[in-house]
Amino acid sequence: MREGGMEMNKDYALSIAKKIIKKNPKLILCGSLSLILAKKIQDRDIHDLDFCCHKEDFDESYFLRMCNYGPQENNGYKCYCVNSDIAYDRSPLFYNIFVHDKKIKTQKTSLGFLTQDISEILFWKKKFNREKDIKDLKLG
Repeated sequence: MREGGMEMNKDYALSIAKKIIKKNPKLILCGSLSLILAKKIQDRDIHDLDFCCHKEDFDESYFLRMCNYGPQENNGYKCYCVNSDIAYDRSPLFYNIFVHDKKIKTQKTSLGFLTQDISEILFWKKKFNREKDIKDLKLG
């Protein structure tokens, strides 16, 4: 498992997400940042960024070179934890990519980000049931 990480406010996390998506346009934003953008949970610091994509849109050899760990096999997807390949003013930065076998439902935010459908993000938060997920679901 990874160690470290960093706290990012919403604006900083969005600026990083924009750079990552520009470099990897098939990635779809998911996780807590998507819920914050959809106003389903209150603004809070983000620990890492989460993206998803369909397996046909994923260049595994590119991301494996940067993986901190992965892939981890899960129910219907693989998770890769990637060390950022983009220079930032803080480090370390990790982001997760959840590679799905099934089509991913998406929606666009008011800021123009393509995100995983909010109902699917909430489904995974409930399924994982980690402390941070429980807190997010209570704040929503």
